[in-house]
Amino acid sequence: MLLAQLKECPVCRGELSGRPEKCPGCGVELTPYYEQLDEANKALAEAFNAATRGEFEHAREMGSKAQAIIPLVEDLSLIHISEPTR
Repeated sequence: MLLAQLKECPVCRGELSGRPEKCPGCGVELTPYYEQLDEANKALAEAFNAATRGEFEHAREMGSKAQAIIPLVEDLSLIHISEPTR
């Protein structure tokens, strides 16, 4: 599963580690960016879960929702989260 995360400050381009409330470089408030990321990540997770249940139309809808949100937040990286095998 892929998750979006903020790797650089959208204002000063400083590297971000973890999930700080403010950029350590320029002090910009990052909470609004994280709120958008959380919404996108929920949609990505729902798309993944719907696909595993065979609900492909719902998976496409949630994937499209995430794709619409992600470009709104600059400097995103998508990370791959592996599901444990059973």
